[in-house]
Amino acid sequence: MGPGDEQRPVSRHAKMPAAQRAKQFMPFAALTGLPAALKRKEYEMGLISRAELSEETAAEIDAVLRECMPGDKLSVIVYHSENGRSVGENLTVNGTLERIDGIDRTITLSGRVLHLDDIIEIRRTEEEDDYGM
Repeated sequence: MGPGDEQRPVSRHAKMPAAQRAKQFMPFAALTGLPAALKRKEYEMGLISRAELSEETAAEIDAVLRECMPGDKLSVIVYHSENGRSVGENLTVNGTLERIDGIDRTITLSGRVLHLDDIIEIRRTEEEDDYGM
């Protein structure tokens, strides 16, 4: 008999069924109901998940942006979330277009930088500047 050929000692305990063994490694929810309570609170606060834009809506936003010139008055609805949270809110920002940056994918509206990916709706307007935030 060489090294590593030793026999494993016999256990005094009965062999545990595979299903029972698997339960040991299942995730444990220490705070049962917390995820549901957080979702309920987010709903009460008006927080929502980011909506996926249809191709048609994305094309409409693109068309408006292509026609816009600095100095145009715009009303933009953007999705806003803080600190990388998975939920946020839709905000309306009214202002004067200062810049469209295709590289950084942003627009600057009355000093406020908005990411193009956050825009849900955009339209030209003659209203005064208003951040709606």
